Amino acid sequence: MAVFGLFLGLITTLTGLGGGVLLVPILMRFFGKTYEESLPTSLATILFISSISFFLQIHAALELISYSELSFLAAGAICAFLVLRFSLKFIKPENRDFLRKVVFTVVTIYSISSVLMKSF
Repeated sequence: MAVFGLFLGLITTLTGLGGGVLLVPILMRFFGKTYEESLPTSLATILFISSISFFLQIHAALELISYSELSFLAAGAICAFLVLRFSLKFIKPENRDFLRKVVFTVVTIYSISSVLMKSF
């Protein structure tokens, strides 16, 4: 796992891709984890790496965003989490998987297209 961690750290640093794109497939394919087991691991990794990066760059970050703006972003993220967690209880598991794939595909297409459009 340490080798995959090193690989993941290098690729994440070079590309900006997060754990959901790289870590979840690695955990599922090479370590036999289910999506339900891989997702919390990915989120914990993102929290850990993002927190370290934030604290190492806090002076630059606070020049770009104020504490109040940061608080509003955090509150919005927490509210979105709670709404999503509550609403997913009403969606059948097979529909959740389809919805996850659709959202992932749309986000991926949007990300790739925005990078390509900025490069021209």
